[in-house]
Amino acid sequence: MNNRAGDYNQTFVWLQRTSTRDSSYGQRQETFTPSSTVLWGHLEDLSGAERIDYGFRQTSTDCKIRIRGYPAVNAKDRLQHKVTGELYGIDAVTKTPNMQEIVVYCTRQVQP
Repeated sequence: MNNRAGDYNQTFVWLQRTSTRDSSYGQRQETFTPSSTVLWGHLEDLSGAERIDYGFRQTSTDCKIRIRGYPAVNAKDRLQHKVTGELYGIDAVTKTPNMQEIVVYCTRQVQP
């Protein structure tokens, strides 16, 4: 499938995950550092869910984001929509055979 530049009409900030050990107790701490690379993509909602956790309503949406180019995005990284500020936790990344885009499967993280 050939994609035109206009197909990638949304911008995302790539939040790269790093994991370090806490010096006090040795527990792993995750931090997400914004990359200077602007990612152009196309967002598609796949499905939605709602559940109650610890007395609070939690909603989430499974999404697919096609990202132009071949950035080294990994599972467990995050993407942040530049306009809406919404966060997307990356579950899986696949590379297309045409080497023009990657497909990111993720969950929109809605904060209560």
